[in-house]
Amino acid sequence: MNHWVRTQYLKFYDLLVPVHGVVVVIVIALTVIATLLIPRLNVDMSFRPLFAEDPAVAQATAEFEAEFGQPSGAWLVAILENKAVLSQGFMQAVGDLSDRVASIEHVVEVVSAPRLVYSTFKGGVTQLYSILPTAGDKFEPGSLQGLPSNPLARAVVAADGNRTLLLARLDLPLAELAKRRAVIDEFQRIVTAGIPADTRVMFTGVSVVEAAYADLVLRYLVMGVALIVLLALLIAWLTTRDVGAVIVIFSGVTVATPVTLALMHIFGQSITIVNSMVSTMVLVIGLADAIHMLGSFHEHHSIHTSRCKAVRAMFAAMAVPCLATTLTTMAGFLALQAAKIQAIRDFGVNVAIGVAVVYVANQLLIPYLLTKIKARPHDELFLGEFGETLLKWATQIVCRRPLLILWVTFFVFVGSGMVLTRLSVDQKFNEELGDHHEVQMAQQIFEQDFGGFLGPELVIERRDGEAMTGSDDWLRLIRLRDELKEDVDVARVHSVFDLIPAAIEADDIANSLMALRDSALSKQIGERINEDGTRLAFLIRVPDIGTARAKALVERVEEKAHGILGPAYRAEIVGQWWLAQKGMDGLMGDMVATFSMAFLLILPFMAIAVGSRALLLISILPNLFPLAVTLSFMVLADIGIRISTAMVLAIALGIAVDDSLHVLVRYRHEIEAGRSPREALERCLQHTGKALVVTTLVLVLGFASMLVNPLLAIRDMGIVAGVAMTAALVADLLILPALLWTCRTLALPQKTRLIGPTGSEQPRPTG
Repeated sequence: MNHWVRTQYLKFYDLLVPVHGVVVVIVIALTVIATLLIPRLNVDMSFRPLFAEDPAVAQATAEFEAEFGQPSGAWLVAILENKAVLSQGFMQAVGDLSDRVASIEHVVEVVSAPRLVYSTFKGGVTQLYSILPTAGDKFEPGSLQGLPSNPLARAVVAADGNRTLLLARLDLPLAELAKRRAVIDEFQRIVTAGIPADTRVMFTGVSVVEAAYADLVLRYLVMGVALIVLLALLIAWLTTRDVGAVIVIFSGVTVATPVTLALMHIFGQSITIVNSMVSTMVLVIGLADAIHMLGSFHEHHSIHTSRCKAVRAMFAAMAVPCLATTLTTMAGFLALQAAKIQAIRDFGVNVAIGVAVVYVANQLLIPYLLTKIKARPHDELFLGEFGETLLKWATQIVCRRPLLILWVTFFVFVGSGMVLTRLSVDQKFNEELGDHHEVQMAQQIFEQDFGGFLGPELVIERRDGEAMTGSDDWLRLIRLRDELKEDVDVARVHSVFDLIPAAIEADDIANSLMALRDSALSKQIGERINEDGTRLAFLIRVPDIGTARAKALVERVEEKAHGILGPAYRAEIVGQWWLAQKGMDGLMGDMVATFSMAFLLILPFMAIAVGSRALLLISILPNLFPLAVTLSFMVLADIGIRISTAMVLAIALGIAVDDSLHVLVRYRHEIEAGRSPREALERCLQHTGKALVVTTLVLVLGFASMLVNPLLAIRDMGIVAGVAMTAALVADLLILPALLWTCRTLALPQKTRLIGPTGSEQPRPTG
């Protein structure tokens, strides 16, 4: 099979040579066109693509929001901090400011202390602050805390009386962050310009936080990619000391990156938080193969004085390893189709396309450039004497102490198995920023003083479909509300009982609800109980407790609901918060499923590439080693599974398989050339090992650039990626060679002919 592939590559190369210049011009033209399409690529940096798509949960949430609206994300929030918050003058200024906010397009309700209305008996309403007791020109700090009726009465002024809220309800869907941005900007502009003197203002709310995160992710994505490229260029220069070599190495990725992004636009894809990794993956894999191709060229050029013959020999020699690594990497990322989250499935497809594009770009551009750019002597390429010394040391360790290496590897796997049970999926909405970031500070204050905006919605209905306005219904529901409020993770429970006095007579419930629907509280009553009273919602608000605690909370809520309400009622958790938690909760299962499928898809390609069942079995342990080390490191460093770190594990698998294939194919080639196992290992590490070291150095320092990112997830990703790349290098320079040396007596399939270093068919050496 390998012989056939090399033969076909040589035929293709011979056909390509006469028109190579024209092909390169066409490639450059396509790259220019692709670059012009990139600005049209849709950017969606919201959290929406990461939410669960479980049909039952998603459908229940859609039905709930169609009936009740989107209470979790309806509000834009301004926190006003001033020691004079309770003064009548400050209240008057906030009232005027509320009027200006109400004039913003898409703002359908404004809530602030001066605008609050107080629900009275049988649905009557009275302006809240007009009936509060005052001390001189200031309201009594405790007066707001004693009001039980309005859902925001105890949540618009902090307990210490130094902070108050101004909230604006939007009529735009939460998913339409792009449309909400204009409203957010106008809201922030009006509030900032209109606040009283000496007032500090902070902004929060689901859309505000999401927009801030989106801006940060996009900004640092551009900066991060630029920094990775600059560092990669620097390392390529320092390790080769050859401008021509740097041009060759980066030629394929320079073309493939814009072409891949343009194809994403053509296929209707968006740049999401997950898809933002596509360009990095194209860079990673493209550079790795380019470095191997350049190293192979210099090896053959040290034999042939003719540059064209050396390029032809390189093209044939790299046919199997480059094609095999491309196919296995594509298969690995296509395995992400087993994931439940659409964003992860899209990422897998886009990376697979990018890998194919960068493979074609490297095959077309690198041979052409190598015939035009002067090559430096082979012994000066890649790390010089340091590289020679490092790889000789690795060879000596492998041949002298192979069992020691394997025993250490064994204990690493045992230790990994012991700590992996502590690996957790725990994504928090606001933990990505430092405590001193304004967005983080605003959310912390909102949670501490006003209950926060995160949490599940509990929708309740009678199984017989009747209205829940009877006294028995009311008593059960009030008891459930009180039980939920006592939960350790619950900060606040908004319900219809905040709008209607709990002591109201059963006969007056329906009339009171009808009256409130025609009052200033109509939108708030509408998000707590439907028109005919057959479905009711509890809006549960919690601190940013994270995915791990969220699942336990929901189980407790459901248990309390079923226990208190009984079999005559149906209670279900819905809402955007729960979709987000479900999406993250399924990440661990997705990771296991996709990795399992990846190995099943990759193994056949590896088997064909290495041409030996023994070599295939030998390769499994080194390819698992980076994953075991990385996951163990995450446990010890208290880094949980998130979307970003899960993507790093996919990268680690791809790089490990990629590099191990280069080692195995080269080792097999040396054995078939008649060399002893010791000589085969030495030559394999001498030539392939240098490319592995340079590739790893480029990647580790490139990912290290992520440490300057303010987002915790991106910083963790840089750290975890560096560990994964380093572990992959250790596996390929020590563990895989140690296994090859230990199992050196295993028979390899014998070939009578192979493609020689000149690219022509030669008899198999017998020495």
